Amino acid sequence: AVGPNKSYETTTSAGAPQFVAWVTQLNVTYSALTNISGNTGMALQPNVSTFAGDPAINGTMFVALTDANITLTPFNLSMINPHVVAGPALYQAG
Repeated sequence: AVGPNKSYETTTSAGAPQFVAWVTQLNVTYSALTNISGNTGMALQPNVSTFAGDPAINGTMFVALTDANITLTPFNLSMINPHVVAGPALYQAG
């Protein structure tokens, strides 16, 4: 249970976490979740950029731990829900 009075219950039907989904307003990129031990793990921030050469991961974005790296767009992003193990969380870069 989470929340100020522990009244909000969360559940997931996803499997074990294997990937980190990096979600921007135009794209979803995945990186492998490695060194998983208990409730900890590591992932590298993807080195992705736009056609103009600007870094795609710059500013605030969302990250989530998922059990699969399914292909998503801004138009079908809700399809990630059954695969989310933890998150989304805010990520600040740049």
